[in-house]
Amino acid sequence: MMVATAVLNARYLADELSFGKLISALQVISMPRFEAFSNGQHIGWSDLELGDPPMGVAFGVFVPAPGYSSIQEQVRACAQCDQSHFNFTVRIVDGEEIRAAGVSVADYSADCGEDAIELSVLGIEYPAYGDVFPEHVAAYKRQLSS
Repeated sequence: MMVATAVLNARYLADELSFGKLISALQVISMPRFEAFSNGQHIGWSDLELGDPPMGVAFGVFVPAPGYSSIQEQVRACAQCDQSHFNFTVRIVDGEEIRAAGVSVADYSADCGEDAIELSVLGIEYPAYGDVFPEHVAAYKRQLSS
């Protein structure tokens, strides 16, 4: 399933104030949704809407599925420690697993509300990173050119 996400280039808008240029700066980009698993059990999804291409990192808001409740308290207890025993994996919906050095879940929802859960995928190999997250690579290139 593809999720339409509006991306606004704020730096461009700060320099250019005309309405026409405002509209042209607003782009709709289709981004894939990513499913997260722990020991093979579906635990939720994320759009992995943010990233750091040189580091091979993608992260975003994590939306729990019913399977997450069985590990949620353990994840909260391991917020700042090794989470390898959860065997987290991430795959593109209806697609293949993202090859990465690690996946982690930071769950601060008990203190900060239900939206305070983040999924991070670390050490994604390049060029696979650019194939899966072209919008992150494009944003990084824009940042370098400004």
